[in-house]
Amino acid sequence: MNIVGNYGRLWLTTWLFGLIGLLLPHPLYAQSAQSGLTMQAQAAYAGHFKYGEWLPVWVELENSGPDLDAEIRITLTSNAGPVTYAAAVALPSGSRKRLPVYVLPNNYSRELEVHLVDRTGSAESPLLTATVAVDPLPNISYLAGMVGSERGAISFAANASLGQLERRVVLADIALPELPERVEGLNSFDALIFNNVEAATLTPAQSAALQSWVGRGGRLIVGGGATAQETLANLPEALQFVSVQDIIDVQEVPDLALFAQSDAIEAPGPFTLAQAQIH
Repeated sequence: MNIVGNYGRLWLTTWLFGLIGLLLPHPLYAQSAQSGLTMQAQAAYAGHFKYGEWLPVWVELENSGPDLDAEIRITLTSNAGPVTYAAAVALPSGSRKRLPVYVLPNNYSRELEVHLVDRTGSAESPLLTATVAVDPLPNISYLAGMVGSERGAISFAANASLGQLERRVVLADIALPELPERVEGLNSFDALIFNNVEAATLTPAQSAALQSWVGRGGRLIVGGGATAQETLANLPEALQFVSVQDIIDVQEVPDLALFAQSDAIEAPGPFTLAQAQIH
């Protein structure tokens, strides 16, 4: 994979405006008649996915009862019949676990049923059931994933005009620990925006998935400003395409308006910029 050849798709952008609060959708909570067993389920990316692409469903389980050998199952209909996506999970007494189940929803899916079953077969019906909402998007949609503590002015990207094509722009939030470890989980995205990311470390599988996604043509956008160095440090070394030299304050940013092919930015300075050198 030629990562260097894709540097033209990696943009270093400075985000300059105030912060806008974001309320994330709440996961669906279920509790079993079996004492001490609970489940929360939530589709990643607020349920957004493009036709024909995979979607992670995050399931959090807590067991304060007896040990349990369980399995998470999500069953969908298809032309060939029902298809079940499953993940085995051991739940010792006192345990709490959170894991993704990757599913390939139908283009017409609006809800997915998540079941927790006893793998020993001692229970005839699911121990827990939850329903999560999903939102299939036509492939012409422009889906951008936001990885960071806050959106800030990036929220305005939802109103962006993408050339002559009339494409709906959708922003989806991704917590860094929830960045998929399988590239299939990223294929719905046209762009991923890393901005103001707090210190953390991607797992080797997350790094590999991100590099593979960039290699396939995904656009990685890295926010600048005071936290640029910290944000870059979260990326795999192969994707750290610049070195931050200095953090400065300026009163005007004419180059940003030129880059965006827009009118001059009227917001008053100072603006915090990261000076960087391309590798």
